[in-house]
Amino acid sequence: MNRLFAWLCGGLASLTVAAQASAGTLTLVNGDLLHGELLLVEPNTVTWQSENFGTMVVDKSKILSIDTEVNLKVAGRNDPCSLESHASERWELDCAGGPGWIMDFQGVERALPYATFEASPVTHKGRISAAGIFESGNVERKNWDINGNYDILDGDLQHKLRSVYQNRIGEDAKNVENILLGYEMRWVFGDKWFASANTTGQHDEAKNIELRTALGLGIGYRFFETDKAALVLQSGFTGLDERRIEEVEGEDATSQYAAWRWAAEYRYKLGLGPELFYNQEALWSLEDSADIESQVKLGMRMPFTQKIVTEVRYETDYDGQPSGDKEKMDTRVTVGVGYEW
Repeated sequence: MNRLFAWLCGGLASLTVAAQASAGTLTLVNGDLLHGELLLVEPNTVTWQSENFGTMVVDKSKILSIDTEVNLKVAGRNDPCSLESHASERWELDCAGGPGWIMDFQGVERALPYATFEASPVTHKGRISAAGIFESGNVERKNWDINGNYDILDGDLQHKLRSVYQNRIGEDAKNVENILLGYEMRWVFGDKWFASANTTGQHDEAKNIELRTALGLGIGYRFFETDKAALVLQSGFTGLDERRIEEVEGEDATSQYAAWRWAAEYRYKLGLGPELFYNQEALWSLEDSADIESQVKLGMRMPFTQKIVTEVRYETDYDGQPSGDKEKMDTRVTVGVGYEW
């Protein structure tokens, strides 16, 4: 009986040691060791499930190394990856279906246990903003400016939808509309790189455009992209098909051409205060170097409640070869309210 009891105790002890050996370890810069397992790596932080302290969110700058036996899903790889070593701010990964991979730990945008990734839900994020001017009496004027954005994150795929509706009724009682619908799909294939496919459809009476459709492919680079800040650049080629509302002498009623596309996105949130943003998109015709278009949005969003923000936006719209006697540059300043979710 004593031998059986000793054998059972020894077996339990062996299982305990094996369990501890398979558990992960988070080593901090100050020398502290946190046993547990990795839950999530984000651009600035690591979420760790500690055996003694529960769930913890640790700043990356405070982490010396991570040791985990759990297979990971790392942005840019579809197959599970094992973390072979974490030394000198470098991750050495061994991924199924591919060669070894070395990454800068501070530059890891997102990593999580592969089992968690497979069960992860699709996430959604959106914003809609509106501004309007309504006057009656000596001056009759009705202006609407509505912008909407909706993002869907599904693993390494990001779907981005945007819409614009602008309506202006001036003193001549003429109704002028601008309607734009756009869709972009991004596929993250590296630490910071992504491929993109985008399409838009636009009706702009102020520019004499009955319908303009665009379809493009490109590549982008994310310098950083978090809830607090983002800097994203992308470039590629776009094919355009354009039809005029009214025929203008010397201009084709319809046109098809290819253009080089360049886009930039920047935003930065100042603590719990305002968020600054800058967006630019430019098209440069490959057939006529003077045919350049550029749209810029620069502004600030100030939180009013948790979901509602006020927005001040300055926009420029440049067309190097406008239709007829249209001006090359349009500018607009809007002050409105937005809702985020």
